[in-house]
Amino acid sequence: MARKFHDIDVRMMHSTNRIVENVNEGASPDAIALLLDDEELDGTFVRKLVKYHAANKSKSAYTKRNYKNTSRITKEVRAEKKAELAEELPPVDLDTFNVTFK
Repeated sequence: MARKFHDIDVRMMHSTNRIVENVNEGASPDAIALLLDDEELDGTFVRKLVKYHAANKSKSAYTKRNYKNTSRITKEVRAEKKAELAEELPPVDLDTFNVTFK
């Protein structure tokens, strides 16, 4: 499984490097977005990808510390949501019965 993630990471790195190189050579981000063959990816996405690539040049833009803190907070929020759902149930009084006579 680790090999699969590594392959995805390597493909992502190569694709990003190619896109950034084309944009730096003068290619239109909108034209590159059309080649990505996904309707949700547009020129704005490509421009942001180039900026994100530049942000990672000297140091990691999203560090392991950021990742761990975000994961911890996400787990805490999920746990709180589960606890809230359990608390929202109305209390049931098992000592009484509702009887309707007709």
